[in-house]
Amino acid sequence: MAEPCLNSFGSRAFQDPHLNFAHGGQADFRGRHNVLYNFLSAPGLSVNVKIQEAVFTIHDGALTVNGSFLVEAHVVARFANQRSAKASFWGSELSETNFGWQVINGTCVGRPFRFGRRGHKTCYGLKMAMAYSSATFELGNWTVTVHGMQSCKGCLIAGPEHRLDLGFSARGDAPSRDRPHGIVGQSYAAPFHARHGKKDLYPWSGHYTTSAQAEGAIEGTASEYEMQSAFATEFAFSRFNAFAAKGDHAAVGSSKTTDIVDASSIERVADPATEEERRRLSEAPCPPPSPPPVPSPPKEDPTYQSLTCATGKKKDFYIVEAWPVNAAHDPATEEGPPQMRAVALNEHRRGQTQCEEEVTVEEAQRRFARLADGELSPPVALRGLRAVHRQRLSKGLHFVCLRCPSGRTIEAVLRTELLADQQLGQLYRLGDALTVSGALEARRGRLSIRATRLSVDEPWTSLFGDIPFVHDFAAAAAAGGAGDVLLQTAISHAERVRERLDANAGVRCVAGLVRPVADGSRHMECGLLVELGEPMPALEEAVRADAALPDAVVQRIYPLSERHGTLSAACDALAGMILAASPRPTCREALPRLLERSRTSGPYDLYCCDMNAPPAVATDLLLQALPLLRAGAVVVLTFKNTFKKPAPWHEACEAALARLRGPLDGVRSVQLFANTVRECTVLGEVRAAAEAGAAERCRAMQSGRAMLLRRILADYFAEHAPDGSHKVENLVARVVGGPPTALDGVGVVGGVLWDEAELFSRLEAKYGAKVDPDP
Repeated sequence: MAEPCLNSFGSRAFQDPHLNFAHGGQADFRGRHNVLYNFLSAPGLSVNVKIQEAVFTIHDGALTVNGSFLVEAHVVARFANQRSAKASFWGSELSETNFGWQVINGTCVGRPFRFGRRGHKTCYGLKMAMAYSSATFELGNWTVTVHGMQSCKGCLIAGPEHRLDLGFSARGDAPSRDRPHGIVGQSYAAPFHARHGKKDLYPWSGHYTTSAQAEGAIEGTASEYEMQSAFATEFAFSRFNAFAAKGDHAAVGSSKTTDIVDASSIERVADPATEEERRRLSEAPCPPPSPPPVPSPPKEDPTYQSLTCATGKKKDFYIVEAWPVNAAHDPATEEGPPQMRAVALNEHRRGQTQCEEEVTVEEAQRRFARLADGELSPPVALRGLRAVHRQRLSKGLHFVCLRCPSGRTIEAVLRTELLADQQLGQLYRLGDALTVSGALEARRGRLSIRATRLSVDEPWTSLFGDIPFVHDFAAAAAAGGAGDVLLQTAISHAERVRERLDANAGVRCVAGLVRPVADGSRHMECGLLVELGEPMPALEEAVRADAALPDAVVQRIYPLSERHGTLSAACDALAGMILAASPRPTCREALPRLLERSRTSGPYDLYCCDMNAPPAVATDLLLQALPLLRAGAVVVLTFKNTFKKPAPWHEACEAALARLRGPLDGVRSVQLFANTVRECTVLGEVRAAAEAGAAERCRAMQSGRAMLLRRILADYFAEHAPDGSHKVENLVARVVGGPPTALDGVGVVGGVLWDEAELFSRLEAKYGAKVDPDP
């Protein structure tokens, strides 16, 4: 049998791991690829294992071994009245850190169960428990121990990434009562008789294929111990249906237990004195084929949708909202989202077991709509759901709202005792795409899922390495969940995408706001879509040199050809365009290139005001910018609840919505994942009659430029306000030194008009930069 490469004994030379029989004796056992073998068969108890081939190196890479490992263990126990229990330990469910949440599953008298780390289950006389990576199965005076670990850390060429070691312990007179059989079990039946079998002898270097099948130590041949299925009990030497010499297992537990006889696997080492410290059981003929590579995303269709990005100092990534712009989408005819990356909690997730069925949320809601209140469905697995909201009643109880790509939602109930974990908050984060397994439950006409297994298909925090993903702003169910996706990214990415779109896609980018902020810990997007050339590069360079004004915010467009269910799928589809756009610039290199672009005059296709202003202020900003927008332009506003009581908040929202229904069509309020309980988002489209001419757009640009510069002043001098006032008009009044005037070339800030020329002269005096107030 093949040797694992873990060498925890310094310079000692490890050889092939082999069977360590009861009463002494050893042998190696290779087995056949993907074949099940019986290791223990006793009255009412059977243990089968699966073997898979592996290729790895030892002796510091000098020797390549073609061997095998144990990867699965299956236990069958029979009780009185023909009741039985079945349990499986899956090595493929272990993570890189050698633990998992769904490692053991099975049935107790036909009822399914599943658990992992720190879980346990008692089914009549069979006691099962799992610590971190080891599990014990105890029936009467028999104990089976299964320990999972990495197959060969750093030296595995091909084969399973995790393997199992098995140990068997018989207490009291269990061997003489049961007269067990099986590849390991038969060694208990002959007391004081050591069994020695064939072993593989490794050379120091080259290539070696193991061949020993424990010849000489077992009765018959290895093929006679092959099993047809995981829970099969019949083979040539089966003792499962036999009778114990003095009754069955149910009575053995009261036997004298002072005598304990162990059998297990153990690595053959140069120093025999250390053998008892290392118990292994692994095995294997030819190297299995390497797993197929993850398919790359399909080529994008030239019919683009837009994915808007806004960039800021913190370089955070956001999905903001989804709605159809260019074309209607029929979810029934669209293909599903591309294959997602499976990482984090259950990185090596294999196929579904017989205990659960994988269904979609839509299918589950349709099939189990008639469940009675409190009734449970058979176990199901819901995959590709994004955690969009949670209510934590305690560390051990979470209610999580999960949303599928189509926009439908379902609630999951997470309990510590069901998921076998002390801290549920460490299993997932909001924004993660999850697979949740468990029984569906009907309560007051709504379905929820009692989660017994939770795995992360797409961690929100690891898609782009060290750059953190903070929020998932995907569309709420009310918005339909289809269409474009807004993404916030870094300045350097925005510049590369802009170049790519201009050169290859022919898509004109929607202008955004370049605005320094005084506090480096935050970034605020202003609602007015001013030109990328505003303010002038000389002024911007001087402002950026000021330590109090460190960074900027920019908005740009990504194109998408179809709707994607998860962020990683959308990013995979965009990877070719983003990475091929230009050499990777830093933020400081990218910002001047953005500012040097020639100005355009609009009109624009998108207006986004996410500055969390009160409804009246956000509405004023939109009405000021309305001349810049073309007919049909999409409008996205965020209303901030600044009121202490709900009644004034609702009145302010209704008043703002009434004002917006004049120039906009389809005005509606939605609650996004981005919104807190004190925010809401408003969507709409600009009416045809509202589109302005070139002169009006030019004046709006002037007003926007003035507003931008006043905002710079307000942010800069905020810390110098002696009265602590945070109102923009008060701060600007201190800088200007006088009341506002109603002259030509004015802008609107907080509903107050300010003279533009006066502000520009103040800026020139402050920064020593010549600024031309004309557009």
